[in-house]
Amino acid sequence: MLEAEFYENQNSTNVRFWNSIDFSTKLTLVGVRSFFRILGTVSPTLGAKLAWRKFSSPRNQSLEPRGVFTQSPSYVDQKINGETIRVFQFGRENSKTVLLVHGWDGAATHFYKLVPELVAAGYKVITFDGPAHGASTGKSTNAPEFARTIAELSHRYGEFDAIIGHSFGGFASSMAIAKYSEVMGKPKLVTIGTPNRLKTMIHAFTNVISLPADATKIMKSNIEKKFDISIPEISTANFIKESKIESMTVHDYEDLLVSIKRAKEMHESTANLNLFTSGLGHNKILRSKTVINQIIHFLS
Repeated sequence: MLEAEFYENQNSTNVRFWNSIDFSTKLTLVGVRSFFRILGTVSPTLGAKLAWRKFSSPRNQSLEPRGVFTQSPSYVDQKINGETIRVFQFGRENSKTVLLVHGWDGAATHFYKLVPELVAAGYKVITFDGPAHGASTGKSTNAPEFARTIAELSHRYGEFDAIIGHSFGGFASSMAIAKYSEVMGKPKLVTIGTPNRLKTMIHAFTNVISLPADATKIMKSNIEKKFDISIPEISTANFIKESKIESMTVHDYEDLLVSIKRAKEMHESTANLNLFTSGLGHNKILRSKTVINQIIHFLS
């Protein structure tokens, strides 16, 4: 997925998004759009295939450890679903356990502010670099693979009392809880800046790369066949309703990647708790003391 995989296709948001990225990113995006526009017109099948590859391939970026992740953290590399997954553990044993799940293009280190606060509140914290992210192996990944990884961690560490997922991580966490209830139990779920509908994500992505309609139709069909799903039925809200868990949605009005509308959709469908902020955006919200305190209050 590109950096803007979830942004809303509206004029006002497009302008804000475009103004927020640097020149090199703009140049890259223009090239990507031209490539997929031409390829998807000449060969919709090949265009759909390469679009899926782009959609499922995180950027290969170096994320420097921060905060507690630089202080000799306890971690282990575990083989899960054919990949080597780096798993971090903080806090005391025999405490209530919280799993943290980062977003697309992210890593466990993004939770460097949240981890010590949870530990101070008496929780044990498990977090990990997802497949194809951070120090874990893999070239591509997707929500079902993230969900299987989450379920396997629950199998190995025991049922989690709560899961906190940022962005794509919240979507994958809700999927894991719904699809692997036999090992996941019913943890509380906190989603932060999380998209809701898979249909919306794919629509936004194909608009970003200017994939023609015929190629987009083929891509959607391929996804449905590959994962045996109906795209319109796949949503964070549906997973929450299916699993009947307590949930809290945290979202910022100034989030340029995932519209505040997604949080409101989830609330309308699930009647979950909401914490709406302003001026923090998509990532800074993870470092807000106010947000962290409210999350801990919800967990307790």
